[in-house]
Amino acid sequence: NKVIFMYEDGTGTYYTRAVVGEISGTSISFPGAVYNVWANANNSSYAVTYDSTNDRIVFAARVWSNYYGEAKVASLSGYTLTFGTAVTFESASTDMIGMGFDSTAGKVLIAYRDGGNSSYGTAIVGTVGSGTTTISFGTAAVFNSADSHLMQVVHDPTANKNLIAYYDSTTTYSYGVVATISGTSVSFGTPVISSNSVAAASNQDRLPVVYNSEIKKPVFVYQESASPYNLYYAIGTITGTAIAFSDHTLIGPYAKRYVSAVYDPASKQMITAFRQDSPDVGQSYVFNQAYEVTN
Repeated sequence: NKVIFMYEDGTGTYYTRAVVGEISGTSISFPGAVYNVWANANNSSYAVTYDSTNDRIVFAARVWSNYYGEAKVASLSGYTLTFGTAVTFESASTDMIGMGFDSTAGKVLIAYRDGGNSSYGTAIVGTVGSGTTTISFGTAAVFNSADSHLMQVVHDPTANKNLIAYYDSTTTYSYGVVATISGTSVSFGTPVISSNSVAAASNQDRLPVVYNSEIKKPVFVYQESASPYNLYYAIGTITGTAIAFSDHTLIGPYAKRYVSAVYDPASKQMITAFRQDSPDVGQSYVFNQAYEVTN
């Protein structure tokens, strides 16, 4: 019942740090220590996820010393994080890291841009040791043989699949691809354009994808690259290892950056937060998708 924040310290050290937050009503506090997850400067690509099978927090980052991709596992007791040893999951330049947890398989899935393999979109399965702060990895697999950016990962427990959202710099479209974990391996369906043939903005910094448990489908959020730079969402429907997308729906107009999204099961609403350009202020929308229920 805690929240884990991972961030880059911009005060001069640029260390990758973590802190534990606790929510009470509409307030949040940070009563514990601030941790150096990686004491290496400029970890500009990083992610964190919760492994509910093993009750562990998994951190991943590009480390400054060699740009390799590394992961660490931490246990949480009260407000205290205890970290295991860093493990390399990619021995080449790694960035655009996205990570999610497959609650069905009990595995972590990391998607990233592999600078050692033509910047292809690549993913790898991580297994946290039971009762430990160790992690091991299977063999990396390519899901997009082109320069890939802005990776985000979410698990769909209804379809028992994982979704990777990413931006392809060659086509300038945003995509979704179905990822299936088997043991320590991952395989993929065919990537499908999630932006409905609308060129997506590459400067939005991430392509959020969330699982809506009410409609039992993944929701992809993206911004178009041309004026008026509308923010859209599209609903994905999974059949086997294939995914198809609904026509996009407008969330709001005008340039937005640092877009994030989440599904709130209590209110059955989706929420997106972002920086609205000109003026540069933080804003948010609540939005929802129509659906039918049968009694």
